[in-house]
Amino acid sequence: MDKKRIQKLETKGLITDDNTTLYNQIESIYKKGFKLYLEKIISFSNLTSLVTASNCLFSPSKTCEEYNFLKLESPYFYLLNKFYIENISDKDLTVLKNKKEADEEVINIVSKTLKSVITKEGVKNITYFGATKETIIKNGTLVFLFAYGKNIKELSGDEYINNVRKQKAFINKLKEEFEKGIRSRLNIECKMLSYKML
Repeated sequence: MDKKRIQKLETKGLITDDNTTLYNQIESIYKKGFKLYLEKIISFSNLTSLVTASNCLFSPSKTCEEYNFLKLESPYFYLLNKFYIENISDKDLTVLKNKKEADEEVINIVSKTLKSVITKEGVKNITYFGATKETIIKNGTLVFLFAYGKNIKELSGDEYINNVRKQKAFINKLKEEFEKGIRSRLNIECKMLSYKML
């Protein structure tokens, strides 16, 4: 964390003398509430079924678990955003402090604070992975990752090339529909990145 953020967290009483227990507790509850909120908007089990039915030979990535991504209710989808819980009002933080599990009250807090909680103060763009046109993304955008691993069946030559084309076409269509759906339902900018992560 940068110094400015640490100072704000300390001012809010979320960390004290390098003790991050309260911060971790609230962040954990918020993440659980976010996942429940998102499940009300979009069915990741249905998306997983679409991936399986695509006949593009996708398999889940085996290396994504090594990263600090928020895994959603699918073996293929992750959230890349950090949560800046210090942007939540003192009133809502007090509610979250007293929660052991995410419930409707937590989901309601997520619904009204999500835009501010994913927005990092003082920056225009945030870079994910390498700095490319695709991965330099406007601050305050929900950023998802569609990650997949090796093909479930070994292919070679023309079969392999044709399957790569099928995978690319499927991902492009999925990306377009996914981003459009999130934007219209949450009224928030959305970007879906996709990577083959073995």
